[in-house]
Amino acid sequence: SAAELSQAGLSEDTKVWQLIDGVGGRGLQIGGAQMSEKHCNFMINTGTATAADLEALGEEIRSRVLEKHGITLRWEIRRIGEP
Repeated sequence: SAAELSQAGLSEDTKVWQLIDGVGGRGLQIGGAQMSEKHCNFMINTGTATAADLEALGEEIRSRVLEKHGITLRWEIRRIGEP
């Protein structure tokens, strides 16, 4: 939210991809899951990603952004199946 961005000392027009890029997320890979090099707010399956790989990658990004900026990113997906 704008309030979270302001509290973190960031411009209110800061985009999520900028936060991800700023914590080394662009191209980051865990197993077969990778943050896109081109659009670093998208996760891609390099061909061998498991659901656990995707989950771990997303949580690593969320953790890094929280640690650096105090901002909790929210997942924009719907999880289905067994954990």
